[in-house]
Amino acid sequence: MALNGIVYMLLPVLAFLWLRRYRAARVYPAVTGAVIYFVTTRLSDLLAHLVGFSADYGTKAAIASEIVCVFEEAGRYLAMRYPVTDIRKPNAAVCYGIGHGGLECWIRGVQTLSLIGSAEKAAPLALLDAAESTVLFCVQIAFSLLIFRRIQAGFPAWRAMLPAVLLHYAVNGSGWLISFTGNAYLSAVTGIAAGLAVIFAADRIADLRESLREILYPLDDET
Repeated sequence: MALNGIVYMLLPVLAFLWLRRYRAARVYPAVTGAVIYFVTTRLSDLLAHLVGFSADYGTKAAIASEIVCVFEEAGRYLAMRYPVTDIRKPNAAVCYGIGHGGLECWIRGVQTLSLIGSAEKAAPLALLDAAESTVLFCVQIAFSLLIFRRIQAGFPAWRAMLPAVLLHYAVNGSGWLISFTGNAYLSAVTGIAAGLAVIFAADRIADLRESLREILYPLDDET
């Protein structure tokens, strides 16, 4: 349990420090990503409660997890489409993903650390959960680069967002379906596999590696 909490808390910090090595870290896009994540998830929860007013908590949570796929990617698109957020280069898009996924990680980390001593996980499951957390954090960065590159390519709003929305549904839907097995190991392995598959698909759609090359090997001193 402690391992998972520590991984959750450290992931965004380490990712941001890694970008600083290349003079590519930007605070404002990261803060923007965190704020939009918070706003879109709260809106999704509110709408899920309105849609499933008389439903049980599990049903409302399932509804919210599907609504959020659209809300989060719409928020991501709006943040990158307009210059007020200053997300004009790949490193800023990565920082947005770090902020978005980072706040999600910190919320989970605090929740996990608060449960220490109540129910410890077996070491193999804890390692799998830590790996799943890392992959899903990287998924948020992949979604950010995917939409950023689609915008840069001149796609209209719906075409810029659609691949990210569908891939987001794939991640959330696979997790929801596998949860019915009640097998924590299978759930973690599925989360890792789905996350890696989505990152691969996003790269195939928009060549995300090209953006990473621009960050790691800039042609000039601008970042």
